[in-house]
Amino acid sequence: MSQIICGDLEFDNIKYKFDFRDNILVLLPEELQQYAKWRFEHLGKKERFDYVNVEGVTNNGWYICFVHIKFFHLGRGALQAFVPGYAVCKANGITPLPTCEQIEKIRFYGDCLDKFYYPKRVVETSDFVHSKDIKFEIKKQKMKTDDFMVNKDKYSFGVYWTAPYSSNINVVLDVSSYLEIKFDNCKNITEIIDYYLNVKKFFSFINNRKYIKFERIIAFRNDNISYGFEKQDNIRSIEIEFELYFVDPDEKFDLNTSLNTVRLEDLDNKFCRIYKEVTKEKFFTQYYPLSTSDNHYIDNDKYVSVSSAFESEFDKLHPKFKSTISSEYNEIKQIILKSISNKKYRTKEKLKNDKVNNKSLKTTINECDYFSKIIKNIDGTLHEKIVYSYKKYNNIIESKRNKLLKNYELDKAKAGVLANKFVKRRNDISHGNGTGQFDSLEIIAYELLRICIYCITLERCKFSEEKIKEFIEKIF
Repeated sequence: MSQIICGDLEFDNIKYKFDFRDNILVLLPEELQQYAKWRFEHLGKKERFDYVNVEGVTNNGWYICFVHIKFFHLGRGALQAFVPGYAVCKANGITPLPTCEQIEKIRFYGDCLDKFYYPKRVVETSDFVHSKDIKFEIKKQKMKTDDFMVNKDKYSFGVYWTAPYSSNINVVLDVSSYLEIKFDNCKNITEIIDYYLNVKKFFSFINNRKYIKFERIIAFRNDNISYGFEKQDNIRSIEIEFELYFVDPDEKFDLNTSLNTVRLEDLDNKFCRIYKEVTKEKFFTQYYPLSTSDNHYIDNDKYVSVSSAFESEFDKLHPKFKSTISSEYNEIKQIILKSISNKKYRTKEKLKNDKVNNKSLKTTINECDYFSKIIKNIDGTLHEKIVYSYKKYNNIIESKRNKLLKNYELDKAKAGVLANKFVKRRNDISHGNGTGQFDSLEIIAYELLRICIYCITLERCKFSEEKIKEFIEKIF
């Protein structure tokens, strides 16, 4: 049975009782209106609600904040909304009730962090087979956090340990990794969500997964609380915790179970650079698989997503690709742009000297701008970019290509042939042409291009070819 949370809140100066279950929030006014009266009052109204954050108090006295919700009417004054996320503070007996504002730091826990920042690093053991004495201790020097500054915020990776209670009598020690972000300036709940999405985006890249789940997310703030036991002004500063919950897609989710995974030490102190690159708004993550099983098949949507992600990353690394590799192409391009510019200038002069407001001349100027913009942005076809990438990263993708060729019982496949296959399939999908099953070369082209996207991103982060190859072997 799903969790049910009930309580009280106020919205638009109206007090409601709320019921929250299965990610659906229902608000009931203290007195439901008569249906006929309510319908008459709202007849013809086009009332639209905006996305808002709504705060309330649960029946057991906890603070709760429902994030980024949009209500619609159920009738008789009742409202309903889907809840993508909410924050809960389980601190009882504090007055006034803490609100999810002025947040000083946030902490993440989960499998993705345990894989990235291996928690057993803090435990030192002896050789149990050959040693007479069994040693099992925590290495204090490895309990220190690894710290990075990202846009004035402090990102700290660390490990904490606990001795389990009697319910786990067979476990000697629990260790777990975490990421803590200490903010340069205090944040509100809306800003916290942006950080959450960015951290997810980073771990999506590291794990080649479309969605990432965290076991726990906790936000912290310090409040001055008056206890009033000894003196009237007996005020103490305490740390308040807010547990954050977000809706994850109803999809099968997993991470690569292999221990051969990307870890913090693999990044060569370039965590900040990679984090900034892959958390930018225009960085594509939709082409990642959902899970290991999802990674074993291809569909048209995935094909188009890979094409978009590839062109986006390629153009960032090579903004003037064809003009750079071909001086002849650049010369011809500049001649054409110059010719358009001259045509525009002559037309403007003619329009200036013409007493009549000539609509045709204005149209010519607009067309000059139109063609100039198109030609400026033309710097190589998708086919040329794919062939260039296959050849440039040949040493990195060679083992994967050979494995794919062997699986499909093929002797060889030239870069140009694979590029042709990929481009034709992508164009057929985009133009609504009929597409049948994927043939072997289309699948190979798709798989190799996914690797090339990672290669391009890592090259933009200034990793060597040897290091990029190490990354690819772990991720793919």
